[in-house]
Amino acid sequence: LEGLKRGLKLNNVGECLAMEYRIVQTAMKEGSDFYDGIRAALVDKDGEPKWNPARLEDVTDGMVGSFFDDLGDDELQLDGTVGAKL
Repeated sequence: LEGLKRGLKLNNVGECLAMEYRIVQTAMKEGSDFYDGIRAALVDKDGEPKWNPARLEDVTDGMVGSFFDDLGDDELQLDGTVGAKL
């Protein structure tokens, strides 16, 4: 839901794409839940991912906010100057 709230305040599709890119890059970082979800569903097929944190109630505002942090040199650049290119 945080992405939807923040998206309402963005000025154009480029800003929305940059925000979505940050979210995806953070979700796919090494050690993230993404990889254990894949393991549980496709590799071991045990259907028991080990989420961190284990309970939704333990997710903090800081954890959610980290998905929107600037990526520095890896930030999406739609004008082709630096960083990741679309």
